[in-house]
Amino acid sequence: MWTVSADVESKSEHRQERLHPQPISYINATDITLNEISLIWDPPHGDFDSFEILYQDDEDRLIQKYTTTNSITVGGLTPHWNYTFVVITISGDELNLRRQSTTFSANFTTEVK
Repeated sequence: MWTVSADVESKSEHRQERLHPQPISYINATDITLNEISLIWDPPHGDFDSFEILYQDDEDRLIQKYTTTNSITVGGLTPHWNYTFVVITISGDELNLRRQSTTFSANFTTEVK
């Protein structure tokens, strides 16, 4: 970015580092079945590249999924099980100054058999 005034240009300024992206502000379940939950959230303002979704399965393993859109369908879930989904906004990647937002979470329960 630079300014021009009466044929005099300022020195250009470059951002050397990515800023931390903004977090999302809500998560909604658009469809819940025995073994799947479809989630959607608002895309935050500002620059971001993807979203990281975290949850624990029925064996207490941490599951990580990534998407470049503001929605995801998570399958392979256990019927009548309470899941807490955490969504993190990601800017950059492991090779290009990865930055992440604060977390936002919501709880949903799969249907009963």
